[in-house]
Amino acid sequence: MAGVAGTTVAEYDPVGNDIHAIRTKSGQTYSCSQWCDILEPAGAETMAWYEDDFFAGKAAATVRELGKGKVYYLGTIAEESFYLELFREAIDEAGVNRLPDLPEGVQVSVRSKGTARYMFIMNLTRKRQIVSLGGEFTSLQESSK
Repeated sequence: MAGVAGTTVAEYDPVGNDIHAIRTKSGQTYSCSQWCDILEPAGAETMAWYEDDFFAGKAAATVRELGKGKVYYLGTIAEESFYLELFREAIDEAGVNRLPDLPEGVQVSVRSKGTARYMFIMNLTRKRQIVSLGGEFTSLQESSK
C-alpha cells in the first residue's frame, strides 16, 4: 500500500460509535466514527488531520499524485458532507463537467460511441423535476418522431 498510496498505517483504533473530529486543509471540521487509521505520509500529502484524542494532529486522509491520477487514502469513516466536499474538489480539479444544481433523485450519465456523445437524464423520483443543462441539446426522443 505504501508504494501506491504514499502512506503507511502507523496505528489504528476501532472507535465504534465514538464520535471524533477531522479537519481538512480548508479548515472545515467533520465528524468521523467507526475506525481511525493513524497515517504516516511517505510521499503523500495530508489532506485531513484528527482533531482530538491521542491521535490529534495525526493524518487522517492523504492524497498522492500517481501517473495521470491521484490516490486517496481515507483512514476513517467521515460524515457524508466530508465526501461531498472531497468529490466536488476532485471533480472540479479533474475538469469534469457537472451539473451543480441537479435535483435530488436525478442522475446524469454521458456515453459515447465514436465521436457521438449521448447524455441520459434519469429521474428516479415520482415527481416532476426540472434540470438546467446550461447549453443547447437535441432530444433523441423528439428527433425519432
